[in-house]
Amino acid sequence: SVDGGDIQVSGHYRQGRVELLVSNSCPQQAELPVHRGASMALNNIRARLAALFGPSAQVDAWQDGPRYFSRLVYPCKQPFN
Repeated sequence: SVDGGDIQVSGHYRQGRVELLVSNSCPQQAELPVHRGASMALNNIRARLAALFGPSAQVDAWQDGPRYFSRLVYPCKQPFN
């Protein structure tokens, strides 16, 4: 959109896992064209995380009202300082 939007990023480390949550504003469903590229991108990210961190890595994506969310979870032995 020419009007822009906003992005929110949060993360935390708990019990040996990092969880990142990214959300952005998005147009209402009626305004969105059908786009299969996002599905391909998510599958590529899942494959890369699995290659790096094994089967415990996760990627989830969903829309809730006017926001789109992506969540990445992966193991980490030590949090960043």
